[in-house]
Amino acid sequence: MFIPLHKVLRLLLALGVFLPQTLAWSEPAPKSSRETVIVQDFFPAPMGTQCSTQIQKILIRSQRYNVWPDWYVRQRLGPHTAVQDWQTILNKVPETQLLVQGNLQGSNHLITVNLIVAQQTGKERTLIFANSQTGKPEALESICQDLAYQILGEPPEAPLRSPGLAASLSLIMPGAGHFYQGKPANILLGTGFLAGYVGLAYLGLSPQEEGGLTRQQWGGLLLLLSLTDILMAYFFSLPDPNLTKISP
Repeated sequence: MFIPLHKVLRLLLALGVFLPQTLAWSEPAPKSSRETVIVQDFFPAPMGTQCSTQIQKILIRSQRYNVWPDWYVRQRLGPHTAVQDWQTILNKVPETQLLVQGNLQGSNHLITVNLIVAQQTGKERTLIFANSQTGKPEALESICQDLAYQILGEPPEAPLRSPGLAASLSLIMPGAGHFYQGKPANILLGTGFLAGYVGLAYLGLSPQEEGGLTRQQWGGLLLLLSLTDILMAYFFSLPDPNLTKISP
């Protein structure tokens, strides 16, 4: 007994549309109560700004903080915010819990990133973290990432995957783009696509029975499955837009 082609097509389309949403709904919801942290632009620009922006992004992705960027603080306190010490800034912005300040020093061969983190609890303000790291200028991004994870007190997260590369891998081999993403759910999904592709190819190459699907129809199913695999590999590799927004 053969399943009509139009029903198989509807099933594959439904999987392509609803499976990403189902996996997203299964993820735990972020906590609603978060500490507020101000990340001031490091100086001198532009390398200092690049470093502070990198730290902002990592703190945002941790889903543990509401991050207020430097431009918002300047609006609140005026243009001379950068020269004010951490105690003064926390005193003028009582609704924030953490303040991150830093600067860069060095030459064309070595650069040092100095960073401090101050905490405000009620009327008490204390310096809770201070560190400096030195490296080559081309390693600035890595240094700033490491300092951000030291603030969080956790090891670096797995790097974000390239959506284009994930889609290309699935184009070359079914399921490979999901294997590339490395998460258990993606690996399981990639295994399903690979098994489905092998199964459809086997059925399409088997002797055709009268009244069954033709080789062209089996080929159409393979094409649809491949397109679904490529699109899902691409979209599953995109960063979550909710984790790249800067508050307020």
